[in-house]
Amino acid sequence: IHYCWVGANEKPEKVKKYLKAKGVAFEEINIEEQPKRRKEIFAYTEEAGVPMTVVGEQFVIGFEREQLDALLAPVLA
Repeated sequence: IHYCWVGANEKPEKVKKYLKAKGVAFEEINIEEQPKRRKEIFAYTEEAGVPMTVVGEQFVIGFEREQLDALLAPVLA
């Protein structure tokens, strides 16, 4: 699982806390500090929004609890 964000604001912190509360291990990527990773993520998702949670070939942009739950369900099963 990859969790991508930029800067400090409320939404990235919500997603990060949510993933931790679910016990999900994830790689945190600050795309502002890691431009190479930003390009990789953009090439993969064709999206530039953050925060972004990527699992396999699927991703969720922002803190969308229902979408995150659906995305994480196979990981947590």
